[in-house]
Amino acid sequence: MRRGHLSETRELVEAFGAVPFETTVGRWSVEVHRAEGNLAQAEAEIQLLLDMDRELLDIEAEPIQHLWGHILAARGKLEEAVQVLQESLGRLEQDHVQYEIGCTLLELARVLAGVEGRTEEALAQAKRAHATFAGLGARLDLEEAEQLMAGLGE
Repeated sequence: MRRGHLSETRELVEAFGAVPFETTVGRWSVEVHRAEGNLAQAEAEIQLLLDMDRELLDIEAEPIQHLWGHILAARGKLEEAVQVLQESLGRLEQDHVQYEIGCTLLELARVLAGVEGRTEEALAQAKRAHATFAGLGARLDLEEAEQLMAGLGE
């Protein structure tokens, strides 16, 4: 979805909506609403996902938390977004999920960049994301981290 086509994603959401992959389809639906700029609907749907039993969330838990942080930030709830992303990051670091750690660090850096007085912290998180992506050879994500670092004065 990040670099995909919105119409194809919507078709997938609609096609798979009836199968028991609630959390995955729910996350896709939230992504579609977010991409369309319908943040209120995205927030309402993600709240339903967050209210599910933790076992049902399974492997979708952290991507959903990451998406929740992004939506909170887009709605101007920056401090809440920072808290959600930091909590998610802690769990990811315990599980050693490097790519998701990098993505969460990058999102956290973006959010912190918008919080007054937290530019240095944003830059530190962007550097951590950069190092993570460099270690994984994730070129596109590495470029995003570099752009953010440049925007933060690095």
